[in-house]
Amino acid sequence: FELLLEPLAQGALPQFGSLSRFPVVRRDLSVVVDQSVAASALCDAVGQVGLDVLKNLQLFDVYRGEGIDSERKSLSLGLTFQADERTLNDSEIDEAVTRIVASLKAQFGADLRG
Repeated sequence: FELLLEPLAQGALPQFGSLSRFPVVRRDLSVVVDQSVAASALCDAVGQVGLDVLKNLQLFDVYRGEGIDSERKSLSLGLTFQADERTLNDSEIDEAVTRIVASLKAQFGADLRG
């Protein structure tokens, strides 16, 4: 067999980061967008909101069907928040979620799924 070493040399090794002793908070968010909106674009837009406390974002559901307009789909995101130096309070989390929803509405015309 043949092994190409150059691509292996360019790989990045994971770096250890300190672990926070403060609790994480998870919020799930479901938004309805047009069928043409890519889930990756939506996730990228959430990342661009610029929240230091947003530690993880995971798409966990795509739904098309009953209760959703045939030209639209529902995307569900799991948002994990955590601060490195303190415990977050509910108002901080609510403000972060509000900023994310406002950004998605402005960029994609997203509506919260009710």
